[in-house]
Amino acid sequence: MKMSVLLSSAGRRVELVQIFRAEAARLGVAMNIVAADLDPKHAPACHFADAAEAVPAVGTPGYSEALLSIVARRNVSLVVPLIDPDVTAWSLIARQAANEFGCRVAVSAPEAVAICRDKARTAAVLAAGGLSVPWTRPAETFDPTSSETPWPLVCKPVGGSSSVGLRVLSSPEQALVEPPAPGTIVQEQLFGEEVTVNVFYDRGGGLLYAVPHRRQSVRSGEVSRGVTFAHDGLMAAAERIGTLLPGVWGPLCFQAMLREDGSFGIFEINARFGGGYPLAQEAGAMGVRYLLQDVLGEALVPVSKWREGISMIRYDQSVFTLD
Repeated sequence: MKMSVLLSSAGRRVELVQIFRAEAARLGVAMNIVAADLDPKHAPACHFADAAEAVPAVGTPGYSEALLSIVARRNVSLVVPLIDPDVTAWSLIARQAANEFGCRVAVSAPEAVAICRDKARTAAVLAAGGLSVPWTRPAETFDPTSSETPWPLVCKPVGGSSSVGLRVLSSPEQALVEPPAPGTIVQEQLFGEEVTVNVFYDRGGGLLYAVPHRRQSVRSGEVSRGVTFAHDGLMAAAERIGTLLPGVWGPLCFQAMLREDGSFGIFEINARFGGGYPLAQEAGAMGVRYLLQDVLGEALVPVSKWREGISMIRYDQSVFTLD
């Protein structure tokens, strides 16, 4: 079978391109990979794809139309959005892509994506579902003089990612002098070891795998050194999240701070492949294979065993082009 896959907002996700090729070969699929980005010439993953497409900036007029045009012209069978704003855009047109072009999009329902994109809603939904989250308040209702405030706090954009715009508020005095801006949230600063759990849900929200890894070193918001490990509490939390997000489907990852006593607080969910997904793949996760099997109409079998102690270190590699 032939299949065309669109990696949307491909950026630097070269490893993911390579994983798609390898999994397609295992399934006997002749794959054509199209990578879309704002500036394909300067997006490394676009140079490893079979074709590259330039698109407008996410959220600008004509963006959705440009995406659907690629699907139509390239006869795309599967779309995989790779950054959070793009996930939102695709969630809103996934049904149209399916109905008009028979194309599947690796994205959860708009309501699930909206919860993940809003850190205040994420905290509220998880807390209501019995999961541990940091104390959280929107900037608009935050009272730094309240005796209930657990200092220090982290201030960040409600829909941010990669730690962009994050700052620490250490005291009420600082918060009064440098108040959080509208559109941000303040959260209790959690201490411990930062971990990510890569997960995949079937179309009923059932968990097919959950692979945690320790974020031992991070660069530009993405893990550069990590190691997989097992943790019963995180595995249980992964199952619970599948019941709390309406219309959840496909690859997600969530981040938590793990304390010395084994307890943890979840502070973020990304409704997409995480930047550290290649580590989960090496340990035995099958997210890419699941997406291809879904297009092929094959049953998705849960991962029964994956490997702990798989360590990943990353390095830079150059791509050369002519200006």
